[in-house]
Amino acid sequence: MYGPQYMALYGDRMPQSHRKTIRDIMKCRNGAFGTMVYECSECRNLHFIHCCCGNRHCPNCQQSKADQWLNQQLKKLLPTHYFLLTITLPQGLRDIVRSHQKLSYGALFSCANEALKKLARDTRFVGSDRIGYMAALHTWGAMLQYHPHLHLIIPGGALSDKDQWLPSRQDLFVHTKPLENIFKAKFKDAMKKAGLLDKTDPAV
Repeated sequence: MYGPQYMALYGDRMPQSHRKTIRDIMKCRNGAFGTMVYECSECRNLHFIHCCCGNRHCPNCQQSKADQWLNQQLKKLLPTHYFLLTITLPQGLRDIVRSHQKLSYGALFSCANEALKKLARDTRFVGSDRIGYMAALHTWGAMLQYHPHLHLIIPGGALSDKDQWLPSRQDLFVHTKPLENIFKAKFKDAMKKAGLLDKTDPAV
């Protein structure tokens, strides 16, 4: 557990909610949240079980809920092929995003949505912007560095104006390079309108 070291380095710059999450996880199931006592009806032995923190970010507490959620999502799958798409923020914008998370994460979702729909309308890809997807925000990379990005699970197709299914290619939903360029332009514009872009490297 590196919580104390992390708090010592970054605690003064972290939102209160983040500090609370770290404290909860550190105290989870060690007695800080109470202890339940069970007595065996046969041997009369006592069994002590420390209460969990209940924080939605805690891996100890949320694994069973995550499994239940996953099973519910699997039931919603459409009978078509799917794509996994990842959208990341430019490196030069991450410091300002970390300091303005609510606004920036909202822009991350909305700009990704606008960029994806713009390309999906192209008949070379799908031919309609009535697409569907599930997007999940991740804020850390595999090495636990700050690395906000979206993972999108996208059905391979869209609905036409007449509610007919328009399938995409099996090997391609949209081209990633133009998607990257459109998303970056939209996100930078959103940051500029929010008055945040001047705090970042203008070359980003």
